[in-house]
Amino acid sequence: MTDKEAIDNLKNYIECLMEDYGYYKDIIEFRDSVEHLEKSLQTQQAEIKKKDKESHFIQSELDIANAKIIELNKIIDEMANSFAEEGFYSEHCQTLIDNDICPDDCNKCVKQYFERKVENGR
Repeated sequence: MTDKEAIDNLKNYIECLMEDYGYYKDIIEFRDSVEHLEKSLQTQQAEIKKKDKESHFIQSELDIANAKIIELNKIIDEMANSFAEEGFYSEHCQTLIDNDICPDDCNKCVKQYFERKVENGR
Protein backbone atom coordinates (compact mmCIF):
# COMPACT_ATOMS: atom_id res chain seq x y z
CA MET A 1 0.00 0.00 0.00
CA THR A 2 1.36 3.42 -0.96
CA ASP A 3 1.40 6.46 1.29
CA LYS A 4 -1.33 8.07 -0.81
CA GLU A 5 -3.51 5.00 -0.50
CA ALA A 6 -2.95 4.94 3.27
CA ILE A 7 -3.92 8.59 3.59
CA ASP A 8 -7.00 8.07 1.44
CA ASN A 9 -7.95 5.02 3.53
CA LEU A 10 -7.48 7.07 6.69
CA LYS A 11 -9.64 9.88 5.33
CA ASN A 12 -12.34 7.38 4.37
CA TYR A 13 -12.12 5.79 7.82
CA ILE A 14 -12.47 9.23 9.50
CA GLU A 15 -15.45 10.05 7.27
CA CYS A 16 -17.07 6.74 8.18
CA LEU A 17 -16.51 7.45 11.88
CA MET A 18 -17.99 10.93 11.51
CA GLU A 19 -21.00 9.56 9.69
CA ASP A 20 -21.43 6.69 12.12
CA TYR A 21 -21.27 8.90 15.18
CA GLY A 22 -23.06 11.92 13.72
CA TYR A 23 -20.02 14.17 13.72
CA TYR A 24 -20.17 14.77 10.01
CA LYS A 25 -23.62 16.33 10.33
CA ASP A 26 -22.39 18.53 13.19
CA ILE A 27 -19.39 19.66 11.16
CA ILE A 28 -21.59 20.53 8.17
CA GLU A 29 -24.03 22.44 10.42
CA PHE A 30 -21.12 24.27 12.04
CA ARG A 31 -19.69 25.16 8.62
CA ASP A 32 -23.11 26.40 7.49
CA SER A 33 -23.44 28.46 10.67
CA VAL A 34 -20.03 30.01 10.11
CA GLU A 35 -20.91 30.84 6.51
CA HIS A 36 -24.20 32.40 7.64
CA LEU A 37 -22.40 34.48 10.27
CA GLU A 38 -19.83 35.56 7.71
CA LYS A 39 -22.56 36.72 5.30
CA SER A 40 -24.36 38.49 8.15
CA LEU A 41 -21.14 40.23 9.16
CA GLN A 42 -20.52 41.36 5.58
CA THR A 43 -24.06 42.75 5.39
CA GLN A 44 -23.62 44.61 8.67
CA GLN A 45 -20.27 46.01 7.55
CA ALA A 46 -21.89 47.27 4.34
CA GLU A 47 -24.67 48.92 6.39
CA ILE A 48 -22.09 50.53 8.69
CA LYS A 49 -20.22 51.93 5.68
CA LYS A 50 -23.48 53.28 4.25
CA LYS A 51 -24.50 54.90 7.53
CA ASP A 52 -20.98 56.31 7.97
CA LYS A 53 -21.21 57.97 4.56
CA GLU A 54 -24.66 59.31 5.44
CA SER A 55 -23.43 60.70 8.76
CA HIS A 56 -20.49 62.42 7.04
CA PHE A 57 -22.92 63.99 4.56
CA ILE A 58 -25.22 65.14 7.37
CA GLN A 59 -22.26 66.54 9.32
CA SER A 60 -21.16 68.45 6.21
CA GLU A 61 -24.65 69.91 5.83
CA LEU A 62 -24.69 70.88 9.52
CA ASP A 63 -21.29 72.55 9.17
CA ILE A 64 -22.55 74.55 6.19
CA ALA A 65 -25.72 75.54 8.07
CA ASN A 66 -23.69 76.59 11.13
CA ALA A 67 -21.39 78.67 8.95
CA LYS A 68 -24.45 80.41 7.45
CA ILE A 69 -25.85 81.05 10.93
CA ILE A 70 -22.55 82.56 12.04
CA GLU A 71 -22.52 84.75 8.94
CA LEU A 72 -26.13 85.86 9.51
CA ASN A 73 -25.34 86.69 13.14
CA LYS A 74 -22.44 88.84 11.97
CA ILE A 75 -24.75 90.63 9.54
CA ILE A 76 -27.32 91.19 12.29
CA ASP A 77 -24.62 92.55 14.59
CA GLU A 78 -23.43 94.94 11.88
CA MET A 79 -27.00 96.08 11.19
CA ALA A 80 -27.64 96.68 14.91
CA ASN A 81 -24.37 98.59 15.15
CA SER A 82 -25.29 100.66 12.09
CA PHE A 83 -28.75 101.48 13.50
CA ALA A 84 -27.24 102.44 16.83
CA GLU A 85 -24.59 104.65 15.22
CA GLU A 86 -27.17 106.37 13.01
CA GLY A 87 -29.26 107.24 16.02
CA PHE A 88 -31.94 104.57 15.64
CA TYR A 89 -34.76 105.72 17.77
CA SER A 90 -38.21 104.35 18.26
CA GLU A 91 -41.12 104.38 20.65
CA HIS A 92 -39.38 101.42 22.24
CA CYS A 93 -36.36 103.57 23.08
CA GLN A 94 -38.53 106.35 24.44
CA THR A 95 -40.42 103.90 26.65
CA LEU A 96 -37.14 102.56 28.05
CA ILE A 97 -35.84 106.05 28.65
CA ASP A 98 -39.10 107.19 30.29
CA ASN A 99 -39.10 104.19 32.60
CA ASP A 100 -35.42 104.70 33.40
CA ILE A 101 -34.53 101.18 32.21
CA CYS A 102 -32.44 102.05 29.17
CA PRO A 103 -29.54 99.56 29.08
CA ASP A 104 -27.08 102.16 27.68
CA ASP A 105 -26.01 99.54 25.13
CA CYS A 106 -27.70 100.62 21.93
CA ASN A 107 -26.46 97.61 19.92
CA LYS A 108 -27.97 95.22 22.43
CA CYS A 109 -31.13 97.29 22.66
CA VAL A 110 -31.58 97.43 18.88
CA LYS A 111 -31.04 93.68 18.55
CA GLN A 112 -33.55 92.99 21.32
CA TYR A 113 -36.06 95.31 19.68
CA PHE A 114 -35.89 93.43 16.39
CA GLU A 115 -35.78 90.02 18.09
CA ARG A 116 -39.03 90.88 19.87
CA LYS A 117 -40.58 92.04 16.61
CA VAL A 118 -39.68 88.69 15.04
CA GLU A 119 -40.97 86.74 18.05
CA ASN A 120 -44.26 88.64 18.04
CA GLY A 121 -44.67 88.34 14.30
CA ARG A 122 -44.14 92.06 13.77
